[in-house]
Amino acid sequence: MSYMSKRYKDREWLSEQIKAGRTLTSIARECGVNPSTIFRWTRKLGIIKPSENPLISYEELKRLYLDLELSFSQIANLLTYKWERKEPIKPSYVKWLTEKYGLIGKKKLNIEHDIVEYVDRKERSIEEVWKATIEHQKRRKEYEIVQKEATINISTQEAWILLVFMSDLHVGSRFTDYEALYKHVNLISETPNVYVFLLGDLHDNFVIPTMNRTWDSIITPKEQKYMCKDIATKLKGKVLVSLIGDHEMFSEYMANYNIVDDIVDILNCVFLGFGGLVYLRVNDIEYKIGIRHRYRYNSSLNLTHTVKRMLEREFDADIGVIAHGHVADIEQAPLRGRYRVFIRSGTYKPEDRYLQLKGFDGVVGTKVPCVLLSSKSKKAITFLDLETAIETLKALNLYYKIGD
Repeated sequence: MSYMSKRYKDREWLSEQIKAGRTLTSIARECGVNPSTIFRWTRKLGIIKPSENPLISYEELKRLYLDLELSFSQIANLLTYKWERKEPIKPSYVKWLTEKYGLIGKKKLNIEHDIVEYVDRKERSIEEVWKATIEHQKRRKEYEIVQKEATINISTQEAWILLVFMSDLHVGSRFTDYEALYKHVNLISETPNVYVFLLGDLHDNFVIPTMNRTWDSIITPKEQKYMCKDIATKLKGKVLVSLIGDHEMFSEYMANYNIVDDIVDILNCVFLGFGGLVYLRVNDIEYKIGIRHRYRYNSSLNLTHTVKRMLEREFDADIGVIAHGHVADIEQAPLRGRYRVFIRSGTYKPEDRYLQLKGFDGVVGTKVPCVLLSSKSKKAITFLDLETAIETLKALNLYYKIGD
């Protein structure tokens, strides 16, 4: 490598080039090296330092650049004239020196030295949005009545009470058994010591998510609403717990309206959303009941399989109930050291395309699972027929009264 190519290592020569305003790229090109090499040698030789007699002092450059707002080209011309340079000082040198002095970014925006003042301009504060959103979320949680768990006490003079697990009423569908529904609602409302768990899908098509739903409706959405409210009015004081089902969520998604919100207010009952755990105390006897509208692990060969898995994974309950499947079933079987009751609630819509698709067409009927609970000791008697369960309730309570 020739001496000319290594001249950048000579402090006097390199300093003269820098003072002349040449760029690192220009010097590197002349020496046949990378600009980063020239930069390292300027550092190594201590050339690029404001303290080493630059062409303009910090104070002077600050006055020209910030106070007088001259451009790099204007300052370079002034320096060329001041130092009587034959070769003009380049604006890039002034920019480089301005960066070294830390003056870049401090220049004021000023068009022809006019001063613009915004007297009452509003500024957006995202911090205020954060605070308001967090506060609103807290307020909404205070307003919401949905629970994960609930404790309900029933004080009774009778020996037995009856729990009725009603779900999938599908009010509005032309396939719903309205005669059975009307009869059961009135029977429950007129019979003492009978209580209801309402497990979702009260109406069928309050808001229509797809056009094919239209053909299955027998009454309008408004009439569905009136009928559901009438059921709630008749069962007020009877319904202990209410859930939300798939069809309520259809209307929630489509129209931001959920009939269960109105029903819960009428019933004045506990609202467990999609499901939860109920501690039901009948006098001094506590029954734990885990409920959901739907759950995983469904089997067409073992209808209560999903209920068993729910009690294993979520609720250590005495009674487990899951709706949604439309096919009712009850089983008492041991799980983790003791016998429990596993229930799939049925439907008042026994014949429709959903059951036909699942292969249950014509074999379901309107079955309503019920459980008699003793107030004297921890005992449960199960039924799949509401009328039989109510007759048994009356007979048992009469028997205990006569016995006393």
